[in-house]
Amino acid sequence: MLDIVIGICTCRRPEGLLNLLQHIAELEYDGTCSVVVVDNDKKKQGTGVCDALVDYRWPVTCVFEEQAGIAYARNRAVEVALELKPRFIAMLDDDEWPSPQWLSELMRVQSMYNADAVSGPVLSVFPDDAKPWSDMPQYYGADQQLPDGTKTVFYASGNFMARTCCYQDLLTEPFDTAIAKTGADDMVFFRRLDQLGYTMHWAANAIVDETVAEGRMSLDWLKRRHIRIGNTNVIVQRMFEPGWVSESVRLVKTSGLFFLSGIYWLTMFWHPQHRIHATLLFYKACGKIMGHTGFIKDYLDHGG
Repeated sequence: MLDIVIGICTCRRPEGLLNLLQHIAELEYDGTCSVVVVDNDKKKQGTGVCDALVDYRWPVTCVFEEQAGIAYARNRAVEVALELKPRFIAMLDDDEWPSPQWLSELMRVQSMYNADAVSGPVLSVFPDDAKPWSDMPQYYGADQQLPDGTKTVFYASGNFMARTCCYQDLLTEPFDTAIAKTGADDMVFFRRLDQLGYTMHWAANAIVDETVAEGRMSLDWLKRRHIRIGNTNVIVQRMFEPGWVSESVRLVKTSGLFFLSGIYWLTMFWHPQHRIHATLLFYKACGKIMGHTGFIKDYLDHGG
């Protein structure tokens, strides 16, 4: 039986995809592996990268997904991967690259805890001229510091591996396309696994690096990111905790976040880093309000 299929969704990042494939070929792993690439761009630049591979270490299957959206691409990757009948399916993004021990560490933790799914840290790599921002990796999702083996529930799919049955139990749509434009389909995927009783453990040494693009090195981008975080948090919580009582509790928490951000901003105004943190808390609260009202979903559905 094939040990693992590594699924990659790519869209307009041919250089990143090539870099990722080169690092996958250098993994310190002796088991059987195959790679599935889903190209989600009409120009099919990712397909061109795969077609140009020569004497690649692992078998590579590349398919095109015409429906735009990461959830559609992820579902297609799962569909193709399942046809290969592996024991596990892993996911990586096309702006990432794994450390040599990445896959062996995922497998080690899986075996040690008999885990159904395993995830590891994604560490942000900043541009050379981005030193003022390098003190704030937590804003880019690089603050994951769980002890090795910790049992948890994941929230992002940039670095994880799961048993094949985890995907099969959520067919025909492991990743929810209803929220393809607002995001968080991966968060929903892991919440559903948790509901089904699947166990998830952290592999602290299964490290993946991620490029922080120059276009993301601005406070404006971070504001938009935190609006989206706040919005998707409300959307996901509504899916798993419906009803007016739960919604009332969420509204109280959102109001508290507004209040907290204001107090934090006033008391820490003299400290630039804390002032930025307070500002981003405010925009996260704004995103939550948009999630409560449904405004941001409507905005995104119309191309905003």
